[in-house]
Amino acid sequence: MQQESNVHTESGRNELLRELWQRFRPNEPLELTEGESGMNNVTVMGSSGGESFVLRVYNNYGNMEAVKLEHEMLDKLDKRSELPFLVPRPLVNEAGETVVELSDGRAGAVFRYIEGARPSGASERDAFQLGEAAGRLINTIKDMELIGKPQYSPYYALADSYAAMTGEKMAALSGASPLLEGKGEALAAIQLHREATERQCPEVAALPQQWIHGDLVFNNALSDGSRITGILDFEFVTVDCRAMELAVLIVDLIKPWNRDAAASIRAVIQGFTSQVSLNKEELRLLPVLIKLRLLDVALHFAVRFSDGIDSGEVLAGIIDDTMYGLHWLEQHSVLPEG
Repeated sequence: MQQESNVHTESGRNELLRELWQRFRPNEPLELTEGESGMNNVTVMGSSGGESFVLRVYNNYGNMEAVKLEHEMLDKLDKRSELPFLVPRPLVNEAGETVVELSDGRAGAVFRYIEGARPSGASERDAFQLGEAAGRLINTIKDMELIGKPQYSPYYALADSYAAMTGEKMAALSGASPLLEGKGEALAAIQLHREATERQCPEVAALPQQWIHGDLVFNNALSDGSRITGILDFEFVTVDCRAMELAVLIVDLIKPWNRDAAASIRAVIQGFTSQVSLNKEELRLLPVLIKLRLLDVALHFAVRFSDGIDSGEVLAGIIDDTMYGLHWLEQHSVLPEG
C-alpha cells in the first residue's frame, strides 16, 4: 500500500526536499526557491554554495527501477559529446547512489541546473528546433546498451496496458463525479476510437523499434532563444516505435491555444526528419501513432481517477483535450506533402 504523504502542503514538501538534500549533501545549507509539481513528480529549484540544483521527488511509488533506468541512460548520454544540448546530471552521494528512497516511500534525486526557458509550441522556429533535437536524441540512443530493462509498455500495447479499464468502466465514469456528468458522449467516442485504434496496433508493432524518450514534449525541453539547450525528464524511457517520439511531440501541439497548429506540426516534422529518415509505413501510420498517444493519456488519467489519485476536474480536462485532438485529426492531415 502506498504511504500517505503531506508533500502536497508547502511545509511537508519542504521537509521532504530537505531530507532529500541531506542524503546527497549532508550538513550543507540549502535555499529552496519556487518550483513546479507535475503529475509524475515534484520539482523544486534550490541553491547552495553558489550553485543551483533541481530537487525531484518522484510520485511513482515502488518503481525505483524506472528511475534507475532513467539515470543509467542519463549517465551514458552525458558522455556523448556529439549532442548539442545537455541532459540532466544527477548528483552522486557517498554511497554511490544517484537515487534514494525517502521516508514516505518516494524516490528522490538531485540534479545540476541547466540554463534555459521552455520553448514555445506556437513558434515554428522552436518547433523545428525541438523536432531536430528529438531526431538527434533518437539517433544517439537507438543502439544504446543498457543494463536496466524497460519499465513501461510500448504505446501499441494499449489493449494490454489498460485491459482493466473496460468499455463499461469507461462509460460508468460519467456518473462517478458531478464534474463528469456531461462527459458521457465524449467517453463513448473515446471508447470507439480506442477500439478502432487497437485493431491497427499489429501494424504499428511491425514498425522500426528502439529506445525512445517517451514523453518528449515542450515542457520537457529548454531553449536559450536560439537553440535547444536541454532535454529533460527521461523517466518514461522505453523501447517503442521510433516514430512514436515524433507523434508525442505532435500531440503536444494540437491544443486549443495553438491557432496555427498545422504550421507548428509541419515545422516539428521537418526538424525531426532532417535527422531521422522515416520509412513509408512510419509516415502512413503517423496519424495512428498520434491517436495512440491521445488515447494512452486519456486512459492513463481514467485509471488515476478510478484509483482516487486525481479529481474529476483533472479527468474532465483530459477528456476535453483528447476530444479536441481527435476532432482536429479528423479535419487536418499531418502527413508531409509529397
